[in-house]
Amino acid sequence: MKKLLKQNILLVVILLVALLLRLVGVNPGYPPIHPDEAMSYSSAVDMIINGDLNPRRFDYPAGVPLLHMLIYRIFFLPLALMKVFFPHPKVFWTALKIGSRFLAEFQQPIFGWRQNEALYWSRYLNALLGTGTVWLTYLLGKKLFSRIAGLLAAFFLAVNYRHVLSSHFALSDAPNAFFAVLAVYTAGLILEKATWRRYLTAGICAGLFFSMKYQSFSFLPLFLAHLVASLRQKSFKALFRPAAIAAAVLVAAVFALLNPYFLMNFQEAFVTVTKYVAVRYGFGIKKLYFYPLFYLYHWGIGSLVTVVILLGVILSLLRKLWQALFLLSFVVPFFFVFVYYSLGGGYVRNFVTVMPFLMIFAGFGLSLFYQKIRSKLLIFVLAVIINFDPIKNCLILDRAYSQPYNWSAFQQYLDQNLPDQVQLRAMALYLPGQAELEKKANFVDWDIYRYNSLAEFREEGDDFFAFNATRYYSWLYWWFNLPPRYLLQQPSGLPVEFLKNSYQGLVIKEFLDHAVAEVYKPWQAADEINYLLVKVPELTELAELTELAKLNFETWRVKGQYGQSGEGFEQDDDVLLIKGSRGGHATLRWVSPPIEISPGKVYQVTAQLKNSVDLPQEKRDGFLRLDFYEDIVSAQSESIGSKVALSSRSWGEADWQAKYVTTVAPADARFLTISFQRSNLALPFGVALKQAALFESSQRVTEPFPELPYITPKIPDNVLFPNSVL
Repeated sequence: MKKLLKQNILLVVILLVALLLRLVGVNPGYPPIHPDEAMSYSSAVDMIINGDLNPRRFDYPAGVPLLHMLIYRIFFLPLALMKVFFPHPKVFWTALKIGSRFLAEFQQPIFGWRQNEALYWSRYLNALLGTGTVWLTYLLGKKLFSRIAGLLAAFFLAVNYRHVLSSHFALSDAPNAFFAVLAVYTAGLILEKATWRRYLTAGICAGLFFSMKYQSFSFLPLFLAHLVASLRQKSFKALFRPAAIAAAVLVAAVFALLNPYFLMNFQEAFVTVTKYVAVRYGFGIKKLYFYPLFYLYHWGIGSLVTVVILLGVILSLLRKLWQALFLLSFVVPFFFVFVYYSLGGGYVRNFVTVMPFLMIFAGFGLSLFYQKIRSKLLIFVLAVIINFDPIKNCLILDRAYSQPYNWSAFQQYLDQNLPDQVQLRAMALYLPGQAELEKKANFVDWDIYRYNSLAEFREEGDDFFAFNATRYYSWLYWWFNLPPRYLLQQPSGLPVEFLKNSYQGLVIKEFLDHAVAEVYKPWQAADEINYLLVKVPELTELAELTELAKLNFETWRVKGQYGQSGEGFEQDDDVLLIKGSRGGHATLRWVSPPIEISPGKVYQVTAQLKNSVDLPQEKRDGFLRLDFYEDIVSAQSESIGSKVALSSRSWGEADWQAKYVTTVAPADARFLTISFQRSNLALPFGVALKQAALFESSQRVTEPFPELPYITPKIPDNVLFPNSVL
């Protein structure tokens, strides 16, 4: 044993690193609860309570909940029962008395409140499966290329941020990756020796993989291994050898055995898979979806690791053709489906499945360099340097998930600081103690379509707005569909300037300028809820307004194009028009020339806006915008101002209505620009603007609730704007 350990000390260290990175932050830990996690732990608990193997859903196969249920019964459930029985012996006799009903009637003590204990059992299991995938990656890399290639591949996967992140959650991705590598590894054994046992094992493993997520990517490597084995025998009959036929039958048999309720409810299951899952993933699109590749390069894999992977692919094709083709027989169809044939790549956790195979290519590429230097120490130092960003992201992730949920700190802040009898616009806060808070403040629901900016909150009489930045991601995911020509111009990854100039980004900027509290975790802690408490200023009743100018639209121009056409932006006499029903995102706007101003003064722009059709409140659209700048160069650029202010959006009857936007110029501001913009250019109507005027006031503004002063938020852009859907 000592000798074996000594011979594999490097592998043991890699596996320990992999395990620690995947377990830290799970318990004690606070990863947020993902809605899809229920497919594992909740389905497994239902199977145990009901005494059957019915997953009660068909959007996923039964493989994952069955695996979790099996581990519950073998390990976690006996421990949970002992924790219940030992302190309370009478409960043991109750269990004997009521028999199978016991688990159902004592769900909370055994499985936890809302089955939270079971959720963590599944997370522990996925952390172990993620570590097991690292080990299998080593075995496959060693089998196809060399031991050092396998070790390097295992290390690359051990510290891969995307794989570590998914191993913290009870989702299907970690098990799917485990069985993907297992299926390909057992298929690879056929390349070495085509025996009955190896065919049957490969068939079983391919069936297990298909039972995790309805994915058939392991079938082609199995067929390719069989084809190569048959060609070696130089016999046409070898193509139809009984062992190969038996393996194919076993694939179907394993799926049928694990998914009997799929067959028993075939019509419902078939509709779920072909309608719900296929529509959700956008199957049949047949168009390059660039965003997943962009995500992998910047965050999911990392730029340096991506380069090493590509080098590994090229070098393996030149030096180890059959081994490279064998791996690519899984990788290429996977990328074809998720980057071209469907929109499934938008759910980037899907790439956890293919990650081990990519890391094997990386391991092979770096192993060739090892052949030159012959120093394991130097080669692994180089591997650490290449993986610096992924390692950093993993450590930040673990630290963030080891700290209490953000809602705890945010609720504590509100308990201690929120003034009594105020009106708080609340955005899906998920606070356990919200009922108590509602006794001291008037909570009103937030609706993004009706009320979104400070001006709109002001019209509703709100004093504060509690902003859930993570929930707001749903209205920012549109950037995933930006064309490659624009995304490739973003050196840092996120198209921050583009996002900030959209209506949603402007709203966030305005919130930041009026924030009084923030609670957040870094972007690596995906899906954690990040909060801002925003104070709604009151600037409507101003005296001593002096009109500086009636605005002349002849000098206004269209900005924010970012390669988009300015079609639909028209000027007719003294009216500006923005038509709808066009492509492109709402960064396009009419903008005035820079206007020199005085810092610290109040500025107001008034205008008349008109929609071409009657609009309900939830379709409100056109608005006025002010940007403040420190100098003329910044004011003439495409950049968002150091401070922005927005009017409420227009809605109601198709008639002219007065709109205004009012704010205080920052202390360092010297210029402002006035913009006319729409929040959604795709809507099939136009919005017009006329009679705009600029006013100035030296009146001192009385700040509401001075006991809660504005802060300078530290929450970074990469937390406010999403890089992915978990």
